[in-house]
Amino acid sequence: LNELIQAQQITTIHFVPSMLRLMLANKNWSKCVSLRQLFCSGEALPVDLPALHYKLNKAVLYNLYGPTEAAIEVSFWQVPDKEHLSLIPIGKPIQNIQLLVLNKQRQLQPAGAAGELYIAGVGLARGYLNQQQLTQEYFINNDLFNIASDRLYRTGDLVRLLEDGNIEYLGRVDHQVKLRGFRIELGEIEYHLLNQPLLDASVVMVREEQPGQQQLVAYYSSKSAKDDNTINAELVEQLQQQLPAYMIPGVFVRLQELPLNANGKIDRKALPVPDVIAAKSAYTAPANATEKKLAAIWAQLLNRPVASISAKANFFELGGHSLLSIKLLAEIRHQFSVELSIRVVFETPQLAQLAKKINANNVVTRPKIQAQQRNSGGQLTSYAQQRIWFIDQMDGGSVHYNMPSVLNIDGDFKLDVAQQAFTEIINRHESLRTVFVDGDNGPLQLIQQQFSFKLKRIDLSKVKSEQKHQKIDNAMQKDLNKAFDLSKDLMLRATYLQLSAQEGLLLFNIHHIAADGWSLAILVNEFMQLYKSILTGKPSSLTPLPIQYADYAIWQQNWLTGEVLDQQLRYWHQQLQDLPEVHELALDFERPAYQSFNGAVHRFKLNTDTLNTLQDLATSNQASLFMLVHAAFSLLLSRYSNKDDIVIGTAVANRMQKELQPLIGFFVNTLVLRADCSGNPTFIEFLQQIKDVNLAAQENQETPFEQLVDHLNPVRSTRYNALLQIMLNMDTNESRE
Repeated sequence: LNELIQAQQITTIHFVPSMLRLMLANKNWSKCVSLRQLFCSGEALPVDLPALHYKLNKAVLYNLYGPTEAAIEVSFWQVPDKEHLSLIPIGKPIQNIQLLVLNKQRQLQPAGAAGELYIAGVGLARGYLNQQQLTQEYFINNDLFNIASDRLYRTGDLVRLLEDGNIEYLGRVDHQVKLRGFRIELGEIEYHLLNQPLLDASVVMVREEQPGQQQLVAYYSSKSAKDDNTINAELVEQLQQQLPAYMIPGVFVRLQELPLNANGKIDRKALPVPDVIAAKSAYTAPANATEKKLAAIWAQLLNRPVASISAKANFFELGGHSLLSIKLLAEIRHQFSVELSIRVVFETPQLAQLAKKINANNVVTRPKIQAQQRNSGGQLTSYAQQRIWFIDQMDGGSVHYNMPSVLNIDGDFKLDVAQQAFTEIINRHESLRTVFVDGDNGPLQLIQQQFSFKLKRIDLSKVKSEQKHQKIDNAMQKDLNKAFDLSKDLMLRATYLQLSAQEGLLLFNIHHIAADGWSLAILVNEFMQLYKSILTGKPSSLTPLPIQYADYAIWQQNWLTGEVLDQQLRYWHQQLQDLPEVHELALDFERPAYQSFNGAVHRFKLNTDTLNTLQDLATSNQASLFMLVHAAFSLLLSRYSNKDDIVIGTAVANRMQKELQPLIGFFVNTLVLRADCSGNPTFIEFLQQIKDVNLAAQENQETPFEQLVDHLNPVRSTRYNALLQIMLNMDTNESRE
């Protein structure tokens, strides 16, 4: 081929990148001086190839992208002659072509956010010959975007729009996998591997050589003289700086060359099975019964194979966070009858170290929550329920504590099956069929044994597309603004908006007195399980609930008294002494005489690289991501208010016992976090202070916020909330997916 180029004075040539690499290995490539343009497409262009090419040849290199369904090439990027490139985008669209980056709901993604690439314009094919179903799936009508194209082509390629308007290719949508509870883009791992100068080519895939034990395997080729173990160690070290721990491949396999298919692309099916035994040389098996039992708990919480949990493993490096720490402590309390504080998890996150703390035998002192006999005259409410009930009474029925949610429904939705599933959930969770009455000493909760639930249906399938969004908004607003009558209503209602025969929205609304954010995840998961089991006629896999929310309310009123409550209140009294009455951020307007619930929403996104960097910084300092964000937010507030005493609130799940975790109910509590920004500390020093503040607060988290306000008796005002006016929350409940 080199000789042909020279003999025929070829000026333009088109290669797949793997073929270009072969050409660059030929010493005669530099003699092809007639070349003026060199095009590459068909697979991702590795970042090392352009420098290798420009050292030997001055032909301008272009990176092209395009599927056969769009007349081959639809975008281009002129690759600069630089020694080191951090990335190679697929560029911008050619004339008469539009490229759209859309999410699963076919909404435009902002710069930096990953999405599927859709193509519009004159280059689109009519479809697939004699394959009408496939054509309808990938060539879709454009009724959403104001562009000069009535059709869009779904490429199946995962990309993101860069700030300069170029598009970066990340991989295939069908190469997105879910491993140990995390959604992982294999293309993103491959992208970072291809940026390593040691490698010539690489590919990542999920292998399951033993049932239930999946792991990421990275295959690569390299001409480096370094041995495999050295290269593998360097790759892990580099990837740890760029990716979260759950995206680091567990096995690296070096091949002389990666197998190619007939089209010159990497043949994933031909990749060999790795030598897993050699790859596990760094694994240290749990040594005793406590470590083995603890490893099993970690495996369950972190959604990992138990055989992969090393005695030297770090809980947070494996994906643990504050919420999972609470679940871990509940499991330890349940399985070992040992009481540990959350501080212990953060200070000894290694499995073997934590096992030693368990063996120190800190016996559980709190009584277990037991099922209680129901009183026909009503049951005690929890402290949190009391507060919301009083507010509801004063407001005459408020919508401020409605908790609306929406599920997108794709496919044939059976209304009768859904209604039966909701009915079973209400029957399963007493909190959803509880009403509240005024007792002699405050509210009482009455559990309804007989109830009637009706799933409403609103048919919008025949509404014109330009009016449909308004109709949806109207239905949502109507449901949102409908108050619950706490004296007689079920605490859950639902409506199905039918948008077409195969598409709809399921709206459901719960009153906060019966649920919290954690509860919403339970509701959705149980609904999906019950819907599927009813539809298929199979028994449900849901296990019976040993206790109900009313049992917790009775337990809380009986246990959280005397010395138990006094000990926690002493901490809060000392921590919040001389608390600022109100934050001192500058205001645009004078505070109104009565605060309202009116507000605004501002949304922004952190890109993956920034998020990973923050997570790594937190983990390296044995802190959670929330603690890191809390530290940064406190410093920001301090700067804008010109004050050192910064107070914010945060919501905690407050489900310390394992038996509380599957319940729908109002357990969430508010913690007051106070930061001292004085003394000009380094950020790492300040992060340690914030870590201590958070751990101490969580050790005393069972003091109800209502009790705290009553005890501290701060200055009250109708203009602002007592104790705190700024909240910071981080939702890490993966089960919401």
